[in-house]
Amino acid sequence: MKKVIAGLCAAVFMFTFVFASENEALQIEGYEKGKELPSWVKDLRRAEIVTLGSLPFTTLGATLAYSLYRYGANDFKPAYIPNPFPLSSTEAKLSTDEQIGIIATAAGISLAVGITDFIVMQVKQSRKKKALEKIREEQGTVIRIQEGALQDADNIPNENQNGSSE
Repeated sequence: MKKVIAGLCAAVFMFTFVFASENEALQIEGYEKGKELPSWVKDLRRAEIVTLGSLPFTTLGATLAYSLYRYGANDFKPAYIPNPFPLSSTEAKLSTDEQIGIIATAAGISLAVGITDFIVMQVKQSRKKKALEKIREEQGTVIRIQEGALQDADNIPNENQNGSSE
């Protein structure tokens, strides 16, 4: 029975991919082909990925930090030895409130990491834009100076090797 269900699921997925690839009219709403997304959308997506990607690490860190705190607060009793990888919540001997606190702390730290990344990317882009504008201004000034020098060069009399002007 399991093989039949697995076969049906595989067939449905294959047909879904076949029909989806044939349908050229499928488009993401609000997205035009050839038009690039704004940079802030890309930065927001990056911040989302960084936030969700850091969640497992911040959860592990928050769990370990809380376990060490709890171990020290209970006079280093063997019953409270930190174990960041318990097999169950009963083995970890954490109450529901403690578990919620650890998850909330980890989520807050992950959110802070994502927001920090977003801010850093915005500052970097701002500096890049300013540097590009400065380069463009300098190049524009150089071009104006060169054009002005060419115009002034027409008014300068040529001197031959004797020192007399022509």
